[in-house]
Amino acid sequence: MTAMRIFSSFHDYYDIGLQFGQDPKCIFVREEQQYNGSPKHPQPKFMQEALNNEYFRILTRIPTNIPRTGYPRFYELSYNLILFCGTLYIHYIFDNKHYYSSEIMLKDMLDKKDKQLTKYIVEGPKKWNFSFHNKIKNVNKVIDKLNHQKDFLNLIHREAASPIIVFYVSDFRYPRAILNAKLNTYKFESVVDPYSAYQQISSFITSILGVGENETVDIEDKYKIAQHGYNKHSFRHPVKL
Repeated sequence: MTAMRIFSSFHDYYDIGLQFGQDPKCIFVREEQQYNGSPKHPQPKFMQEALNNEYFRILTRIPTNIPRTGYPRFYELSYNLILFCGTLYIHYIFDNKHYYSSEIMLKDMLDKKDKQLTKYIVEGPKKWNFSFHNKIKNVNKVIDKLNHQKDFLNLIHREAASPIIVFYVSDFRYPRAILNAKLNTYKFESVVDPYSAYQQISSFITSILGVGENETVDIEDKYKIAQHGYNKHSFRHPVKL
């Protein structure tokens, strides 16, 4: 197993891989960085590369207001795109449940026995020539096409200098991205187990991002402190009573 050292202020589910030892030549400085795309916040190059891709843009047009019977009038569907070590995943949240399988999500939707929701899934709105089910099937095809464009996906990783990128693109006017995101937040362990995630990140950093033996990585003191189990209170003087 390729080992890596992780410098971070937070823990994630795949950190269990550290028990296999650490290679000082492979370092992951895991600091979350957020980017907002708007007229006031110009998009960084990796976001421009992604959103200029015709397939990627299709993924910004998934409906998020899903009709329901009664009040409120809509269920909320949210989603994000997780680019993890050269593979793109779509992560949905519907009715407070996390989904990486659209088939399971659609089944759970139909199991609600909601007439408006069922009609939307099976027939779609009148202004469409297709159903929501077919819309989601097309999304799956687009994800598959993008995952065959490995050079393009790896270019985005290299521009961002990160093995983990989470895109929020449901509002195309104001897209957001998080580098080195905490994957536990997205229940990512349901698609990639902790040992595989650790191994994939280690290999990706070495082979694609190009952190090699002769490269010097500056580690901020706050990450060195956190790695040794200290926190912001550890070096404060005790309060005298």
